[in-house]
Amino acid sequence: MKKKIQTNKELVVKSYFGTDGLMEIADSWQQLFESLRTPVYSQSPYWFQQYIQYLEKSPQSWVWFCVYSKEKLIALLPLQERSLKLGGLNVKYLTFSSHSHFGLKSFIFGEDIDSSKVVRSFLKYIRSDRWTFLDLHGVEKPGASYQSIVKQSAIIYIERDERVVDILLIGDMDGYLSSLSKSFRRNLKRVSRKIESKSVEYEFNHQCALVKEAFSRFLLVEASGWKGLNGTRSAIGLHKNLTQFYHSLVSALRFNDESMVEINIMKIDGKDAAVQYAICIEKTVFLLKIGYDEFFSSFQPGNLLLLESIHHFHKRGFEQIHLITDAKWHNSWRPGRIETKRMIIGTSSMFNILVFNLLKVALKVKSLLHRT
Repeated sequence: MKKKIQTNKELVVKSYFGTDGLMEIADSWQQLFESLRTPVYSQSPYWFQQYIQYLEKSPQSWVWFCVYSKEKLIALLPLQERSLKLGGLNVKYLTFSSHSHFGLKSFIFGEDIDSSKVVRSFLKYIRSDRWTFLDLHGVEKPGASYQSIVKQSAIIYIERDERVVDILLIGDMDGYLSSLSKSFRRNLKRVSRKIESKSVEYEFNHQCALVKEAFSRFLLVEASGWKGLNGTRSAIGLHKNLTQFYHSLVSALRFNDESMVEINIMKIDGKDAAVQYAICIEKTVFLLKIGYDEFFSSFQPGNLLLLESIHHFHKRGFEQIHLITDAKWHNSWRPGRIETKRMIIGTSSMFNILVFNLLKVALKVKSLLHRT
């Protein structure tokens, strides 16, 4: 494991590499994570440890850029090193992971710090190293990472990202429910009346022991429909590493005897009909996976479980439910939408400016070809 240090008056930037580097900074990273007012699950070092162990194909490609003030970790920039051939040149660059399990991509800034100053120190640090540019995709606009980058004097190319993240804003429950279309509210009432002849139970499991018991049931239901063997084969239970990853999060992300992971289940006549796998942090619920048994599809168990979950999470003080992606079925629930951007940041050397301009031309050509 290699470290590099740069002092810039008050701030010190250090880089740590791969799995050894992650282990070395895990404790101070956890302290930073616990200080955040609006943390995201993928900003947790324990989440990263499970991701690196079970899903990452190139663990040693990760570089953990830590920014310290008076020996205290105040910001962390987790990036991956990649390389490409561009105009006959072999170019190394830094990027966010493209893996779908990350949700929104961001740097991790401590509370009440000058994020622009942090990014300025970081960009100055990497100019003297082997990385030619940064390719940051899935960056929330507006957001601290986006705002702190556009304030720099670095060479920046920005384009619209394809990714959109949907959020249900449930802090004002009455206002949120009234925002749903009349036709969708009528539909929910219709299926609610239809299911009255059945025995219906809802389980909301967040104690570690209960979540572990519910996990195998979640896997079965999630694989029972179009994601299963006869469909896209994307169900978690069909992939060993994915299964181990989701199972490991139950214990890795926890507070005392409660897990940050919550598995919610709707039962119809004693049989599991719909399931949810969520990560709950502070005021936000991240709904990572859902599924339902198609045998019960006429009752729309997915919609009914989500409606019950919205009430459940609101009562517990949560204000947002992140749906992670922008699937078509989200539209009925009238989500707020987070726009994301792709940001290419070049550095100031003549060689890097040449590479940056070549890359910008290549991206524009690709965009034009895509339109035609």
